[in-house]
Amino acid sequence: MKKSNLIFIIVMCFINLLFVNGQNLDNKFGNNGKLTTEISTAGDNTILSLAIRTDNKIVAVGRSQNSIGYCDFSLACYNIDGTLDVNFGKKGQLITPVSKGRNSAKAVAIQPDNKIVVAGYADNSVLKCSSIDCQRDFAVIRYTTDGALDYSFGKNGVTITDFGSGYDGASSLAIQSDGKIVVAGNAYDGSSKHIALVRYSDGNLDNSFGQSGKILTHLEGSSSAQSIFIFSDGKILIGGNIYNGKDYDFVFVRYNSDGSIDKSFGIDGLAIIDASHDNDYMLSTILQPDGKIIGIGYSGGYYVSDFTLVRYNSDGSLDENFGTSGITSTSIDAADKAYSAALMRDGKIVVVGYTDNGKDRDFSVAMYDKDGKLENGFGKEGKVVTDFRTRSDEAHSVAILPDDKIIVAGYSDSEDGSGSDFALAKYITKLNTGIIDFAVSRNSALIYPNPIVQDATLEYTLNNEETISISLFDIQGKTIQTIIDNEKQEAGKYQHPISLSTELPSGVYIILISSSNGRMAVKIVKQ
Repeated sequence: MKKSNLIFIIVMCFINLLFVNGQNLDNKFGNNGKLTTEISTAGDNTILSLAIRTDNKIVAVGRSQNSIGYCDFSLACYNIDGTLDVNFGKKGQLITPVSKGRNSAKAVAIQPDNKIVVAGYADNSVLKCSSIDCQRDFAVIRYTTDGALDYSFGKNGVTITDFGSGYDGASSLAIQSDGKIVVAGNAYDGSSKHIALVRYSDGNLDNSFGQSGKILTHLEGSSSAQSIFIFSDGKILIGGNIYNGKDYDFVFVRYNSDGSIDKSFGIDGLAIIDASHDNDYMLSTILQPDGKIIGIGYSGGYYVSDFTLVRYNSDGSLDENFGTSGITSTSIDAADKAYSAALMRDGKIVVVGYTDNGKDRDFSVAMYDKDGKLENGFGKEGKVVTDFRTRSDEAHSVAILPDDKIIVAGYSDSEDGSGSDFALAKYITKLNTGIIDFAVSRNSALIYPNPIVQDATLEYTLNNEETISISLFDIQGKTIQTIIDNEKQEAGKYQHPISLSTELPSGVYIILISSSNGRMAVKIVKQ
């Protein structure tokens, strides 16, 4: 076989693995980057929120079906490699039946002491009830680091808050710098939803906030709170949705630290945008370091929808320098719904949810630069779709690890259709500096920046003395540039400058590092 044909096969196999099978998945996590956990054997198990502790343990919370068909709070704690932390709960997982009715954990936050605060809802009425008849209330629980109920919080670790509307529920929470906990959600009075806020101090209502610790905001039309962010000055930003009489729009509401509406934000404290002239549902919020605010969700209907991002200036005005006139819309397949987002240290925006191709649903992840443009260096044109099983998979939360790897979590339906399991996937955002030992199968190298405009640096460490060659190829296997040709190198760390021709077209290329003992490939993107 000719050398050029062999290189072409190596390069194409690498690209196929990366774009089709690997999809940026970290194969050191779980089973080739993915894992599922059956918390309850009675039926459905769903992750709805994620948080990373200071010891890099991954805490996932949601709900699990019980033997009578209702749900309870459920949690799992994972090590960085995806194995369960056996020192947490019962071998890494736990279930908390807050009430005898329907219960669900919707949000989680980690205190500086690594105690875990979880918020959601609990039905405190009869077992069987319609949505209006149920006495559904805010439920907040604090756990110790090992998963035990923290009895110093509320009543035996649990606090229940009733807004008097009959059908209340928390959807998000944040911890202030003074340790007080602010929880946001909705109160439904039988005809409309209203934004509900409550602030706690050690599980007790904080009387310095709103009316005896609670705030109920009635906007014109039905409205809901889906995300919360607390600014350094104590102001509170709520992101959610508002009904305009024909469909739903994105809405932000900003409050002062005492719970009063901040009239300096937007128009009388509100910022509303009709992003698509269809239903627009905001489900997540990001605050950029420059104070700009991004609302993330989706636009459209049940069968056709897209990821939607909208950016506002710090005063609540639309930032028209983001995306197209302040809005970014991304289509992955027929129905794409974004549920959660996170900001990376370099300013990139990670958005997760699911895509429905008409047959089933799969995890979908999109990465954007700080101004709302898709990052071509991630996945395929900035997008990755991950299938767990032959049935539906949905991603509902995302968190960024200190090494910039991405944890995405939700659920995956079992093959026999009997229920669903907690599902997590871990993605690599860039190639990490690693050890090259051609005697083993897993090697890595770092090239930065990536994508490349013209100049970059290739960094790697040789585990053994090698005579190596480094070349740049296009995806057809054609040699574009020889960087090193049969150079003997001792074991150690190396850095080589890479300079691409300004005439080289934009696209995907491969750097091949080879010796007589083996080869490894590194993907780069030329901008």
